[in-house]
Amino acid sequence: MQIIDALQNLEDARAVAIFDSDPNARNASILGVPVLDTSDKVAAHFQQGVFDALVIALGGNLLERERVFREYDSQNIPFANVIDPSAQIRSEAKIGRGNILLGGVYLGPGTIVGDNCYIISNTTIQHHSLVGDHCYFSTSVAIAGRVKVGNRVRFDTASGAKANAALGDDSTVSAGCIVTQNVPAGATVEAPEFTISRSVAN
Repeated sequence: MQIIDALQNLEDARAVAIFDSDPNARNASILGVPVLDTSDKVAAHFQQGVFDALVIALGGNLLERERVFREYDSQNIPFANVIDPSAQIRSEAKIGRGNILLGGVYLGPGTIVGDNCYIISNTTIQHHSLVGDHCYFSTSVAIAGRVKVGNRVRFDTASGAKANAALGDDSTVSAGCIVTQNVPAGATVEAPEFTISRSVAN
């Protein structure tokens, strides 16, 4: 719904279809946009000219977000950037493909964002920060200048990072936490103690 809402405010793009692997979603619609079929029919609908570019709405599972991106990218299906008109992309800031920037997002000068990132309302990423691929920024995240964010990094609500911090791939910053030191790959910055813990593989 958030993505469709943003698209409704754009003059040069519109949502025409939703694909969902959940069988309970079939024959439904969101803000007037129909669920055409299950997700395994995406390529067929592209070949039929139903749509000309994709955007991925998954936010909770970043590994799955990356998998879906790679699957359709390998089939040469284009990815669109959805940028709400109220978002600001400042001088020399650059973004890749398949990104979502919702209302009030701010990318400072010289910021670089990779592919397939989901950036929720009122998030600020300041000057010369580098963001990798398949990342998720929840509401009101604040990233200071020259922060380096790896791939599949998740920032939860009202979290952030101080200037010059670096976050490794697959790390998570929990709600309300501000990163003040480098975060290793796969680690989680947790509240309320603001400690860093490593995930343990099964």
